[in-house]
Amino acid sequence: MSLSHIAWAMDQSLGDPLAKLLLICLADRANKETGQCWPSLARLCKDTDMSHASVARKLLMLEERGLIKRDQRDNTSTLYTMSPTETSLSPTETPPCLPERHKPVSNNLEDKPTTNILLSTFEDFWEIYPKKIGKGQARAAYNGAMKKVTPDELIAVLKRYVAYSAPKEKQFTPNPATWLNGERWGDEDLNTSSSASLAPYSPARQPYQPNTHELIAGRIRRGESFDGSWLREPRRSELLSKTDITEAELSRYQ
Repeated sequence: MSLSHIAWAMDQSLGDPLAKLLLICLADRANKETGQCWPSLARLCKDTDMSHASVARKLLMLEERGLIKRDQRDNTSTLYTMSPTETSLSPTETPPCLPERHKPVSNNLEDKPTTNILLSTFEDFWEIYPKKIGKGQARAAYNGAMKKVTPDELIAVLKRYVAYSAPKEKQFTPNPATWLNGERWGDEDLNTSSSASLAPYSPARQPYQPNTHELIAGRIRRGESFDGSWLREPRRSELLSKTDITEAELSRYQ
């Protein structure tokens, strides 16, 4: 914990109380010498009582204002670095310059990720997404999305979407480019604190549709017209075995 970083965070005028709360939480976890910390997204959600989507938006805001920097740590976690001005910290707590060989590989969302990283993480997205249409458009949309969300955050939300929310019929699933351009990773129902609140798809949840035999049985009971072949074998036996229609009810039509 660095008191100087916390004091600096509290002194910022952001016009957004939630963004300021998030900045203070990061400062509370920052190393007093380097100004760095690496809490998980889940931990930040717990610290601030915000959803994943809200935390992602506030992190982007803080980064755009130059208050923090984000770097990917070997695809395991995100390294956050406080970015106070030199005069806002005491001389003993000014973050030192790291030698070039010790600087983490940047995956800052303000920087353009390398082509190899984009290609690799896009293929991960493409493999998971349930509808494989328009790969070129999806790749372009994915590159744009990487300016707003990290690969790990996007993949985590996508897995929840596939497991709990994606329509089982592919014709109702949006194309991958549409999903990305719509920033669907920020949908509130995909960023609840527990994915258990999302009920998995179940056929029992779908509207009940009577089968043909039940429709014919209903017409017979109501005295409506129906195909007479249902009074002859083998359809007659099928009707009796697959519905609760009785022999007496059928006999009225003979």
